[in-house]
Amino acid sequence: MRRVFKRPKLREACLYEGHSFIRKESAYALQAADVLAWHAYKESARLFDGEQRPQRKDFASLIELPHYLSFARDEILMLYESVLQMATEQINSPADASSSVGGF
Repeated sequence: MRRVFKRPKLREACLYEGHSFIRKESAYALQAADVLAWHAYKESARLFDGEQRPQRKDFASLIELPHYLSFARDEILMLYESVLQMATEQINSPADASSSVGGF
């Protein structure tokens, strides 16, 4: 997120205003994300360490539906930023009179 934060146009496109710390008691979505992150960490550690125990059933239930993760390298962010810039310029540019129907 630091890379997005440094690029104003990407910040705007991602609707990213910033981040801060919040008490979990006042943010149920944060509690859910924390539980999922804990489970993912434990499962990754289990796989990395080569443990033979089965996957936790509560974690298996959480991930039974497909989830999509993304990782954006600087090159991808720069490409996205340039595409966003071109789209913005097209939207904001005045219409070309010669391209309108019947020259109107």
